[in-house]
Amino acid sequence: MKSKRLEATRNHCNKFAEEVSHEVKSRGELMTGDAVWVRIRGSLWWPAQIVDENMVSRSSKPKKKLLDQVLVRLYGTYAYLYRDPLTDRAEFNKILKENNGSCLETFKKALEQDLSHRKPSTLKRSGCEPTENGGLETPNNKKSKHEASN
Repeated sequence: MKSKRLEATRNHCNKFAEEVSHEVKSRGELMTGDAVWVRIRGSLWWPAQIVDENMVSRSSKPKKKLLDQVLVRLYGTYAYLYRDPLTDRAEFNKILKENNGSCLETFKKALEQDLSHRKPSTLKRSGCEPTENGGLETPNNKKSKHEASN
């Protein structure tokens, strides 16, 4: 009796492992914890991390999920999106070519674009103020009027 249950459990585990393996292969060997670039709001690219759906509350997840999409968390936020990492990877490789292969340049452009869409009142509430050269001045790096004049 025990051997039949054990065999049934093994078969179930093997079937589950095959399904997971197929799912991982269909996503290009990406796994939970991997860093990916995802497109948000049109042409804006942002780094994200693939997360385990079972570890995120239902209320935090987007409502709709399409085939081949995985749950990702945008870096610097607790925002979750379903994205197809293979499609995003192919598109992002084109963007990298436009930016001489530099992820840093791509990220800088994303930050500049994101900040340009924010209202000044939003920046002030978050403790940030735009500077003359287009950067951000936070309370931590803000110079006093005396320091700025020297």
